[in-house]
Amino acid sequence: QADRSVKMARLIRQWWTASDPSLLVQSESRLLSALVKHPFHKPSESSARDKHGGMNLVEFHANDAKPGLVDSRPTVILAHGFGSGLSFFYRNVDDLLNSGKVSRVVCIDWLGMGGSARPPCWQSP
Repeated sequence: QADRSVKMARLIRQWWTASDPSLLVQSESRLLSALVKHPFHKPSESSARDKHGGMNLVEFHANDAKPGLVDSRPTVILAHGFGSGLSFFYRNVDDLLNSGKVSRVVCIDWLGMGGSARPPCWQSP
């Protein structure tokens, strides 16, 4: 029984830690392109790492937003809970932007989640 528990723990640990963030981000882009009508902008990987502290984010703009002009309407930032990803909000984006009350929607992945960087965790003593 103990041997089985150890094997199960190894399998879970392997499943949980083995991932390729670039594949996740590609899948996320395909999902958002297919399910959200408003086009989105993703900062480049180097920009995300440098300017956003390694956080993965996607920005959507209202269709009536004028490039280069300041819009007085607010920006809505959607941040998911533990174990999720920014694509979780795909059903909300079009409704928010079509309301006319919002100029843009920014969806983010917390560090360690989705396509964001996975900084090393500290070990307890």
